[in-house]
Amino acid sequence: MALNPLALGHPLVGLTTVAIAGTAAFYGWRYRQARLSKGADRPSPPQILALQKRHQQFGYVLIGLSIVSLIGGTVITEILEKQIPKLEDILDGTPHETAARVLVVLVIASAVVILGFRRKPWARPVHLALNGAVMLLLTLQLLSGLGIIGKVLQG
Repeated sequence: MALNPLALGHPLVGLTTVAIAGTAAFYGWRYRQARLSKGADRPSPPQILALQKRHQQFGYVLIGLSIVSLIGGTVITEILEKQIPKLEDILDGTPHETAARVLVVLVIASAVVILGFRRKPWARPVHLALNGAVMLLLTLQLLSGLGIIGKVLQG
C-alpha cells in the first residue's frame, strides 16, 4: 500500500503546533523575566511591551493551529480509516483524540483568563498553570502521535 500524502498533513501541523507553543512559551518567559527584573538590567518599557506582543502573537497562532489540528486530524482520520482498516484499532488504544480536545479547551481558557482578567491577582498564576498543562498535553500528543505513526508504518 502506498503512503497517502494526506497522512502527512496532520503530523506536520502537529509538529508545527509544538514548535509554536515552545516559541510562545519562550517569549512568555522572557516577558515575565523582563517585567520582574530590577535595576540597570531592566529592559525599557517599549522592549517589555515588544516581548509581550510577540508572546501574544504566538499565542493567537497556537490557538488557531490547535483548532486546525483537531479538526484536520478528525477529518483526515475519517478519510484514512477507509484506506487503513487497522487505524481505528490503533487509535482506540491511545489518548490522542481526547488529549487534543482538552488541549484546545486549555489553550482557549488560558487566553481568556489572561486577556479578560489580566488585572486580577489570580489571572497570571492561572495563566501559567494552564500553559504548563498545555505543554504537558502537547508532550503527550507528540509521543502518542509518534506511536500511532510507528504502528501504522509497521504494516
